[in-house]
Amino acid sequence: MPGEQAVFTLADSPHATAARSFRSIGKALSDLLPAAEVEHVGSTAVAGCIGKGDIDVLVRVHEPDFAAAVHALDSLLARSARNEASATYVEYDWRDGPDSASVQLVVAGSSLDDRFHGLKAVLLEDPEAVERYNSLKLGCVGMPMDAYRERKRVLIDELLSSRAGSADATVRPGVRE
Repeated sequence: MPGEQAVFTLADSPHATAARSFRSIGKALSDLLPAAEVEHVGSTAVAGCIGKGDIDVLVRVHEPDFAAAVHALDSLLARSARNEASATYVEYDWRDGPDSASVQLVVAGSSLDDRFHGLKAVLLEDPEAVERYNSLKLGCVGMPMDAYRERKRVLIDELLSSRAGSADATVRPGVRE
């Protein structure tokens, strides 16, 4: 219904299915942006994580390549209305047949690069972090999306604060699962 606020729900999205979709999307993005690093991030990229079933793709470029990458992606994809674009970040919506994803274009080494890439690293390295992340999500089912996103932001801040160092500004062109 129009005007009704979206609520957080979980989906059963097998890791293997998400990985297949990512490979298809990742290849297309890597072909379009050969100097970019294209990485599967988010819950579907980490075995054992639960989530909404949406696929998140991180596209990392060096700062001098950012404007050209924005231009290329603007010609292919619709910009997402979920988050505001900045000088180091633009979010896109990928829709192609059965594959859909949120595509996060970032300047390598930026704070949002560290957030997406860093969270995946923490979840892959720390089973307790996965448990906390899953517990938060289970506790948010049925909540308004804004409330869920705020709680998730706080937890991600906590998880990342325990991580030493900041984002790696090295771009390794190609596709990374």
